[in-house]
Amino acid sequence: MYEFKVSRHDDGRRLDKVLRGLWPAVPLSAIMRSIRKGNVRVCGRKAHPSSRLREGERVSVPWEAPSTRGTRPMPGPVDVVYIDEHMLVANKPAGLLSQPSSRTSDSLLGRIVAMYGREGGFPPTLVHRLDRNTSGLVMAALDGLSLRSLSVAMREGKIFKRYWVVVIGDLPDRGEIDLPLEKDTESNITFVSQRGSRALTRYRAILRWKDFTLAEMELVTGRPHQIRAHLAAIGYPIVGDVKYGGLVARRWENALRPLLHARELSFGDMPDALSVLSNMRLIAPLPPDFERLLPPQTALLG
Repeated sequence: MYEFKVSRHDDGRRLDKVLRGLWPAVPLSAIMRSIRKGNVRVCGRKAHPSSRLREGERVSVPWEAPSTRGTRPMPGPVDVVYIDEHMLVANKPAGLLSQPSSRTSDSLLGRIVAMYGREGGFPPTLVHRLDRNTSGLVMAALDGLSLRSLSVAMREGKIFKRYWVVVIGDLPDRGEIDLPLEKDTESNITFVSQRGSRALTRYRAILRWKDFTLAEMELVTGRPHQIRAHLAAIGYPIVGDVKYGGLVARRWENALRPLLHARELSFGDMPDALSVLSNMRLIAPLPPDFERLLPPQTALLG
């Protein structure tokens, strides 16, 4: 038997959720069976999978101590846009993974762990991710309560994510793209399909020049590659996005990645632990590849 004490980061969480997080290699069926049989005990007593744990309670389980391996700290700069004791918002550069794909790969999360450690035993954890080649704002929670609160706030639509893109063509002033999307996991491509999940993107044009439009995109839903797939589907592929736009996306030969940037995070009324974020608006400056394509007189947009 192994026994551990519930930390403040897991206060109020369900027993089964905490065990799944600590022992990801143990099948869920085995965890549930151990709880039902009484092999998992909270303060010496049988418990239910949905039992809410409290800080300081002792939990015993029929498995070895959980692995302490987590995201490996990686040296490297972190462009911090906002930080307090609960959370951090970083401006991720294009080309950097949000979180590592292996123990040795560089990532934004690995750099955050190296810089800010594991305060109170809680490893900094990303609340959401961006694709490797998407630049812009990413949130990381620095304690368990904040991770749960931020995740709930995102589900409840209290956190608004807006992206800037450069597309090929003269995009209309504003509109909505309401097309269901399905992802092919084998090819890692998202496509419009009536069998897919509902996906809604709102957009507005900011600037037009030559054969390009700079536009702001708001994700109402959050499907994989949603903005890229939606824009390609209506005939306005993102500059540099050969995967969805084909060769036409190479209209500007210096685009080495899709020109998609997570520009803004806005917060509505946030819960008590995160009340300082209420009505806050965070902006990530435009990256160099955007600035190189935009007309010189628009430099102030950055």
